[in-house]
Amino acid sequence: MATLASGEAPKSLFAQWLRVSCVIQGALEAALRSCTESRVQEIASSVELRTQTLKADAACFDDQCDASSDAAQLTLAGFEQLRRWGRETPLRLIGALYVLEGSTLGARVLAPKLAHLGRPDGRGLQYFSRVTESSKRTWPRFCHALDALVLDATTLAEVERGAIGTFEIFLTIAMSILPDPEVLPPQPMSLNREAGPHATTRDPRELTAAVDAGVRTWAEHPYFEARFGMRGRRFTRSDSAWLVTLAGMSQVAASRQLEWLVGLLATRGMPSYLVEAHLSNLHTNLLRAVPERAMRYADLDQLRLRLRDKRLSALPHFDRLASGIAEHPIAHLGPVIAGAVADERNGLDHAGYAVESWLTDRERFSPRSRRLVGEAFCRARAS
Repeated sequence: MATLASGEAPKSLFAQWLRVSCVIQGALEAALRSCTESRVQEIASSVELRTQTLKADAACFDDQCDASSDAAQLTLAGFEQLRRWGRETPLRLIGALYVLEGSTLGARVLAPKLAHLGRPDGRGLQYFSRVTESSKRTWPRFCHALDALVLDATTLAEVERGAIGTFEIFLTIAMSILPDPEVLPPQPMSLNREAGPHATTRDPRELTAAVDAGVRTWAEHPYFEARFGMRGRRFTRSDSAWLVTLAGMSQVAASRQLEWLVGLLATRGMPSYLVEAHLSNLHTNLLRAVPERAMRYADLDQLRLRLRDKRLSALPHFDRLASGIAEHPIAHLGPVIAGAVADERNGLDHAGYAVESWLTDRERFSPRSRRLVGEAFCRARAS
């Protein structure tokens, strides 16, 4: 922030920082909403929500912001860390709140020095103008709630880890966007190191939308968790962020890239129907996150429609067949089986085998479950 306040930094740097702050603040608020730990809820009730204000400010600089790949991926890593704390170590969210609430005190000091970075009509600085006033009442209220907590040494250590971890999130991101190559991190952080180098969107809003779409698709199809586990989660994340880049290609190039991915995943037990379902969630999330790019994202929906048309051409009674299996330990399995058969008919020879062989494995499933799967495959292939 000192760099920004100096008057020497470009507006693009301020725009990047607004985007980063929006994503991290949004991750924290989302984690707080879903957290059931009573002590965290007590503290959270003492603070104000600020994501929407940051989002509105960031939107004023869409023509200025082109986040580096490192910054985008580090921001995403911070986003996921906060969400993970909410699930696994919720007391760390109190430490994160301490850092972000404390930052409003600094914002009061910096606000006058940042006036030159706003738009001519004053837009883009709403967050700083608001917290300048609100922090006078919210910070004492937050401190009072914090002092009222009864924390033993173990829980206090968790809160401290959250505060330190949040400082580290912002520090590593700041190092990646400061215009000084000497302070850049030596290695970029990958969305998924196992996937190797891969292109992803550089916009933190798109990265967040992509990851959330992956989470939604994963939740809608329990087959993912049963079949691929945590390693599959990591690949879902990286593949989702990569899919966003298809929106910037020609239809021919994007179609070829998607065909390659579909063919690869089908041989590993993931029918193209699941990619199609994910493209739908991805398109919806991107429109919500960056509505001004709706025309660009329409390309992704066209790719989804092409997958759908191929599927229905190969298996016209798909919907009926997809609902034809029940009482299996993996819920919503019908579309996976019907989708694998559709892929078979579309020339992906091993698509059906990749799904069927796993679902009929004697070590994994009971005789009844294997029989249900076998019958579902027979119905689909006979249709």
